[in-house]
Amino acid sequence: MRPRVQLGVDVPTRDGCALATDVVLPTTRPVGAVVVRTPYGRGNHTAEGLHWAARGIAFVCQDVRGRHDSTGEWVPFRHERADAGALLDWLSRQGWCPDRVVASGSSYAAGTAWAVAAEDSAGLVTGVVSKVPVLGTDRVKRDPSGIVRLAEHLSWWGEHGASRGSRPGYVSAALHTDPRLFEHLPVTGLADRIGLSGDAGWMLPFHRATAAEPYGSDDCVPPEELAALDVAGLHIGGWFDDMVDETIRHAEVVGSALVTRPPQSVLIGPWDHRMAPPRTTAAPSNVGPRDPASAQVRWITDTLAGSPPRWNDLYDMGTGRWSTAVPEDRAPTTTRWVGTTAGSLVPRRDVDDDTDSRPMGFDHHPLRPDEGRLVWTSPPLSRPLRVWGRPVLTLDVRTDTEADWVACVDTESVGGERSPVATGCRSTRAAGRVRIPLTEVRRTLCAGDRIVLTLSGADFPRLARNLGASDRYTGTSASPTNQGISCGGTDPVPALDLPLTEPEHP
Repeated sequence: MRPRVQLGVDVPTRDGCALATDVVLPTTRPVGAVVVRTPYGRGNHTAEGLHWAARGIAFVCQDVRGRHDSTGEWVPFRHERADAGALLDWLSRQGWCPDRVVASGSSYAAGTAWAVAAEDSAGLVTGVVSKVPVLGTDRVKRDPSGIVRLAEHLSWWGEHGASRGSRPGYVSAALHTDPRLFEHLPVTGLADRIGLSGDAGWMLPFHRATAAEPYGSDDCVPPEELAALDVAGLHIGGWFDDMVDETIRHAEVVGSALVTRPPQSVLIGPWDHRMAPPRTTAAPSNVGPRDPASAQVRWITDTLAGSPPRWNDLYDMGTGRWSTAVPEDRAPTTTRWVGTTAGSLVPRRDVDDDTDSRPMGFDHHPLRPDEGRLVWTSPPLSRPLRVWGRPVLTLDVRTDTEADWVACVDTESVGGERSPVATGCRSTRAAGRVRIPLTEVRRTLCAGDRIVLTLSGADFPRLARNLGASDRYTGTSASPTNQGISCGGTDPVPALDLPLTEPEHP
């Protein structure tokens, strides 16, 4: 017998919309169900449903409100909680509804998966597969510093904004015809520049950034609810993905408020947001048991069978090996590296406490963001250093106007090859001491490598440029800034704090 396939089932919402839903059922009573809610077209998952049905698992995939065949207006994340609840209500009324459900999704759909878990009052949802997760517009549209992630926002809006459907590859093609597309001013006019409307959805990140809305405050499932969820989790991410911090955060937070925490598994590899190796990186292919698709099948099968696993597979970008270590039993020790006026980055113990403060600086021009920067380089490391946590850079800064401070930490191999480790950004409006938290790191810095710290005034086009005298998002002119720091002093800065644990592989 063939699986039973029902395409385009209308699932009613509580306010009268109809959400288009595909259902694929096995020939026998399902042992469980996988639920996906996506803005990117449920038709992309139809074949996946047949694979699950062959394993005795039901598959339910739904277009979110206002996308593709679902009625209503799509405002990203606004209705996902209520509509997830409506789907669960409908599911519980089906005669074939199993006792165990796994909510699954990637990117936006990972956010809807967490919404399904948060709205589950009947205890159906036993697990969540969360791939490169996005829980709200802030998490993907704004940097933690508050600056709009310009390249991501325009790329996503060009493909999915101002429409019920999608335009795959549109912005890439636009960039091919106009390589300086992202340089267009004002920034808010970029949507019009590619022929799309600059409606409320396009403007939302700019409004939130200008109003200095708290970062992440539009999450559809806030941290306190994640901590209270009694569900197993499979958290999949990539080191080249802007959402890798979110992947790690969720793995640490979900269920943490419970006395008996449900199992959480983590898979982070050398991948980008598409779960593929970047074209510029000689990363291993997605093969074997650590392939994301294979890991997902194994995890879901075990979870629906009532035995959710707990495992960790983290690709170490320094050693090129996979690691299973989770050093929860001991806190990392912090080592401090200090930058000198000579351009060296040296351990704190090698710095004279009586060193006078000396200024260093650079001129930053918003229209020439690749010019002007400070660079510090360490001697070759005498032994491996395993960085496990969030590095922090401390600076004493001065500027003649509002300024951005973009910090990048790389390693440089003996052969001169650079590899990114962590980045971070802060904006300042006055002189003073600044702490810049960098991105989360789980990797080994190898013996012989040099640590390279770079400080600049922009990360364009990833982040929208600071135009100096003009508004960052609506201005049409730019002014150069003179940005400086103090070096040395009784509490020497710049200071790079690295959280370290003992290397797993000597």
